[in-house]
Amino acid sequence: MNLRRLSWVVSAVFMLALAASAQKGKLEISPAVGWETSGSFPVVNTTNPNIDQLRLDSSLSYGASIDYSVTQSLALEALWVRNQSTYSQHDFTTGFYSPVFDSNVDQVEFGVLYELRRGGLYGDENKLQPFIAGGLGFTHEDNSQGTPNRTSFAFNLGGGVKYYVSKHFGLRGDIRYMPTYANTTNALACSPFFGDCFVVRQHNFQQRGNFSGGIILRF
Repeated sequence: MNLRRLSWVVSAVFMLALAASAQKGKLEISPAVGWETSGSFPVVNTTNPNIDQLRLDSSLSYGASIDYSVTQSLALEALWVRNQSTYSQHDFTTGFYSPVFDSNVDQVEFGVLYELRRGGLYGDENKLQPFIAGGLGFTHEDNSQGTPNRTSFAFNLGGGVKYYVSKHFGLRGDIRYMPTYANTTNALACSPFFGDCFVVRQHNFQQRGNFSGGIILRF
């Protein structure tokens, strides 16, 4: 079984487990559509030394999240975001980007979500619920033009707001910072005190943001 298939099996089992253990009002499924920003990272191109960066272009996104409440304010979250985009390469001599291959990108992450107005002074029945969230997972790229597929570590931080129209239906807006590990390259670091410079290994992340909106189905 390849890594991609295994990841989907793990995700499916996690989601089924949440559904099987759900109690009334504890499970929320939120399909969403949105927009994911571009993200670039430095590269060393041995065939064309003028190429210094690769960029995954901005594109429409869609996906879903599943939240399972473990306390009045805290929920476990499974998040999936997909976008179909294009990688472009940057030529530092011209300053232009040119497309090189297409990529279907799946981001799968698991974490927590905390609702800020549950309980306490505001009570449990507020229709408007701001939240903060974060998680860890991976990004899988299914690339074209014979480019190898890639699966890398990823994480997300962000928040948003939920608005409950009724006990079982609502609306949701979400903003996430969603970096993915890209590669490791050599970089020059210089001391601000002594002026000495030396080569260090630099871990590069493809830093993208996702803005989405959708509905909430609450069970």
